[in-house]
Amino acid sequence: MKFRALAILVLCASTAQSAEYRWNLQDNAANATVAGTITAALNTGFTSTISTTGPGGSYPLAFNLQGTYYATLTPDSTLNSMSSAMTVAWWMYGVDYTTSATEQFAGCVCKKGAAAGDTWAITLNSGTSLRFRQNGTTQATSGTIAGTGAWHHYAMVYNGTTVQFYQDGATLGSATTVTLDVTNTQAVYIGYEQDNGRNIKARMAGVYISDTALNGAAISSLYAEGSSATSRNPLTATIPGVAKDPLTATIPGP
Repeated sequence: MKFRALAILVLCASTAQSAEYRWNLQDNAANATVAGTITAALNTGFTSTISTTGPGGSYPLAFNLQGTYYATLTPDSTLNSMSSAMTVAWWMYGVDYTTSATEQFAGCVCKKGAAAGDTWAITLNSGTSLRFRQNGTTQATSGTIAGTGAWHHYAMVYNGTTVQFYQDGATLGSATTVTLDVTNTQAVYIGYEQDNGRNIKARMAGVYISDTALNGAAISSLYAEGSSATSRNPLTATIPGVAKDPLTATIPGP
């Protein structure tokens, strides 16, 4: 039986040319406004069941999704209309990537479609790499990912021409040339892939989505911002060329 995390976050875009979305799972679970308006807080008992130590220690915490749970984010109009560029990044601590097809091809971040096939998803690929799928078809795959039992930072960047994966701030395999249309108006799932109904057996934290294709230096900075317990909160990261979360941004003068 699959259980759905009762967290729904309305993502908030910055007012700069690009928009970025950052989700701190611990503060969402604590029902604090972080990167937008939380329309449904996590149940207290449920939260204590799946909350676990995050990549930076005691703060922020992560969700232990256990191959059973996932969380849902409600996007805004900018995230719904992304088509020519996109960056998705997250922290992940693998627990089981190999037991069966359910674990081997489980979803990391997925934007579900209004109808069958109208979905994009970043999933595991045989438990040894990552893949990007659109309309039920694999469009790009990464190099070999690290195994289970430790925290790692992952990112996927689409610049309108190629897809490039990253692990811990470094490229993960070669870029794949592909044309994608990732526009749809549906929810974003964390830890779940809708087309095949596969929940990831991992801990996840620090989810980041942007309508900008970050370059390698920016991905490295995003990873480096999480190098200590005090800076692993994704809401405090400073990403080159991308405005900070509007709740914490310093707005320059004319």
